[in-house]
Amino acid sequence: LKALPAYMKEVAQSLLPIIVIFLLFQAFLLKLSKRKFLKILIGIMHTYIGLVLFLTGVNVGFSSLGTVLGSVLANGYKWFIIPLAAVIGWFIISAEPAVAVLEKQIEEVSAGAIGGRVIKLSLSLAIAAAMAVAALRVLTGISVMYFLIPGYIAALVLSFFVPDIYTAIAFDSGGVASGPMTATFMLQFFIGVSLETGGNPITDAFGAVALVAMMPLISIQIIGVLYGKKNKPAGQAVYGDYDCDGVTSTVMLFTHLDAIGADVNWYIPTREEGYGLNPIAISYLHDQGVSLIVTVDCGITAVAEAKLCRDLGMDLVITDHHVCKAELPQAV
Repeated sequence: LKALPAYMKEVAQSLLPIIVIFLLFQAFLLKLSKRKFLKILIGIMHTYIGLVLFLTGVNVGFSSLGTVLGSVLANGYKWFIIPLAAVIGWFIISAEPAVAVLEKQIEEVSAGAIGGRVIKLSLSLAIAAAMAVAALRVLTGISVMYFLIPGYIAALVLSFFVPDIYTAIAFDSGGVASGPMTATFMLQFFIGVSLETGGNPITDAFGAVALVAMMPLISIQIIGVLYGKKNKPAGQAVYGDYDCDGVTSTVMLFTHLDAIGADVNWYIPTREEGYGLNPIAISYLHDQGVSLIVTVDCGITAVAEAKLCRDLGMDLVITDHHVCKAELPQAV
C-alpha cells in the first residue's frame, strides 16, 4: 500500500498529456456528443485505475518473487533454469496487456487476413527462445552482442523478403513484448540467478529485455515469409462494403472472376474502418501485391483514395450505384 501513491502519481503523469490533447481536440475539432464524450472519460478512468493496480501488483509482488525464485533455483537446479525460463517466457506474453491490444489492432487493420492468434503464437515462440538464450547468458557469461548483432542482421535481411506490413508488425511487437511483465519479473529472475551463481548482474542479467525486443523481429517476419508462400498475393482485388448489397456484390463478382481463373482476392472493411475505400485498406492491398482494385457498391466519391491508388501505381475501377458529386475520382 505504501507504493500505491507513487504509482498513482506516475500513471497520472503518463496519461495527463494524452488527456489534455484529447480535451483540446474535443473543444476545437471533434465536438463529440455528450454520450460519447462521457463514455471516453469513463474509459480513461478505467484505464487509470487498471494501470495503477497492475503496476502496483507487478512491481511490488512480482519483482521480489522473481529475485527469490531465481536465487532458489540457481542453488542446486542451475541447468533447469534454461527450460524453465523458456516455459515462463511462453506464458508470460499472455499477461502483457499491450499484446492483447496489438492482436486486436492487427486483425482490424488487416480485416482478419492476419490472425491475432497467429501473432500471439509467434510472439510466444519468440519470447520463449529469448528467455532460454537469456538464461544461457546468465549461466555462462556470454556477451549479449553475440546474439544481438546476428539477430538484427537476420531481421533486416528478412525485411527484404516479406510484405511491409509484417515488418511493421514485427518491430512494434518487439516493443510490446518487452513490457512490464518482462522487465519486472524475468529481469529480476535473472538478477537473482546471477547473484546466486556469483556472476555480474550488470553484464549477465541485463540484456534479457533487449533479447525479448529482438526475437519478435525474426519470428513474425518468418510468419510473413510462410504466409507469402501459402497465400501468394493476388494481382486484383474486389473491394466492397460490409452492408447487405456490398457483401452480396463482392461475393458475386469475386466468385465469377475466380471461376474464370482470375488472380483475384477480396476485401471488405470492418465497421471500425467505415464505409467505402480507405487509405489503410489501400495501403494494405498494395503491400499484398494488388495492382488493380475493383470496387462494388462504393468508390464514387473517393477522390482522395483514387489519388492514393495512382500514387501507389495501382489501377482503380469503380462500380457504384450511389449518387456522385461534382468532382469524380480519377479511375480507369
